[in-house]
Amino acid sequence: MPDAIELKEILFLWNKKWKSFLNERTINKETGKSFYIHKRLRSAYRSLKTFPGYFPGMIT
Repeated sequence: MPDAIELKEILFLWNKKWKSFLNERTINKETGKSFYIHKRLRSAYRSLKTFPGYFPGMIT
């Protein structure tokens, strides 16, 4: 299991690789508003980045 520093490094590299994918947006044709396509993946990434010690078993 990665420690907190390793997890931050892993997440940084993962985000660097997938940043453009995570930032993909689409437009609702009815309202004209844009929204992120991969909202749930963005949310999961943000949770891991913001609260790394909150996930039991992830950090020793």
